[in-house]
Amino acid sequence: MNIMIVIDGFYDGGAEMFAIRLANALTPTDTIFFLEVNPNKDRPNRQIKLLNSKITLFQLWLPELFKFFGYKLSAMTSINFISIIKKLYFTILLIVYKIDIINSHSWDSDSFVLQPAKLVGVNLAISFHGHYELVETLRENYGLITKNILKNTSCAIITNDNHLKTLKRFHFENKFYKVYYGLDFLEYPSITSFSEDEVLRLCIVSRAIKEKGWNQTINAVIQINAEFGKKRVELQLVGEGDQYNELFIKYQSYDFIIFSGYCENVITFIDNSHICLLPSTYSAESLPNSVIEYLSRNKPIIVTNIGEMPNMGMYNGQFAGKIIHIENLELNTEQVKDAIKYYIENPEMIKFHSVIASKAVMKFKMEECVSFYRHIFEIAK
Repeated sequence: MNIMIVIDGFYDGGAEMFAIRLANALTPTDTIFFLEVNPNKDRPNRQIKLLNSKITLFQLWLPELFKFFGYKLSAMTSINFISIIKKLYFTILLIVYKIDIINSHSWDSDSFVLQPAKLVGVNLAISFHGHYELVETLRENYGLITKNILKNTSCAIITNDNHLKTLKRFHFENKFYKVYYGLDFLEYPSITSFSEDEVLRLCIVSRAIKEKGWNQTINAVIQINAEFGKKRVELQLVGEGDQYNELFIKYQSYDFIIFSGYCENVITFIDNSHICLLPSTYSAESLPNSVIEYLSRNKPIIVTNIGEMPNMGMYNGQFAGKIIHIENLELNTEQVKDAIKYYIENPEMIKFHSVIASKAVMKFKMEECVSFYRHIFEIAK
């Protein structure tokens, strides 16, 4: 198949990371094209180099002259000429490369590809990652555009039941499938254990934004160490974001709070920890890649009860860690502290939950994910 995978931009997010992993995994069997609708030179765009070299990448850059006149005309007429030019180019790509199916990964990219896909007669399979729930109050004419997208989509691929609620609310009548992300397992690490005489090492891998629980976790660690009168817990924070500089300046003096910034290879940090956390209050949380990566290294996890996280670490009715139950997307330091102290008081549970993690992660094998996606594309095209 000739498959066009579409993202809005190369952000450091889970949707973009999965789209890249999916594209790479499909490369041995299909001809893959990858489109970035809204490239931006001000973004780091670090994920581009993760794409397989066999994938044809298109980025809808516009020459400065086009952009200048496009913006001028748009301002004069209230018609988005920039979007029209991009859609015309995308339509040509669909024809020239004989695309069989389009797989789009965000609300913005879904709304962009819709008209060209209809014009050329290429079917659209959309993958939900939480964007529909996130942008509802941020996009003009959201309801009207969403109805139009779903009316003209061959199928939807969801990762949690919140997405299903969105589909039902807009009376989506076509097929939908629940498919978990996939991850390549290059090796099977040993089971994690912890003894009372060790410092408990924690790790968070996420964007450094308010909703990912960095501040609450930092304060929980500070309070625990203060209670013990020594360094009992150490926290490694991996990622970048709006809160990073603020938190770094405020807490860098603590030798047990380690700020590592952005890192492509997070596995080293995960492997060095006893427990990994994602105490998220992010309203669009869906199926976080970082939690999959935690489980893939057999790490017990501390997560909140939003998105699909309560199911991610589940195996045979047992959970590979602790679930923090939050209400109204509010998390307090005490909740995180209690979850961490549970392992200090019950060190044997780290090994127990590590074993569960080693089994729970098997639902995220890339081979199964790709097999599902190829089957869906064959039906939808």
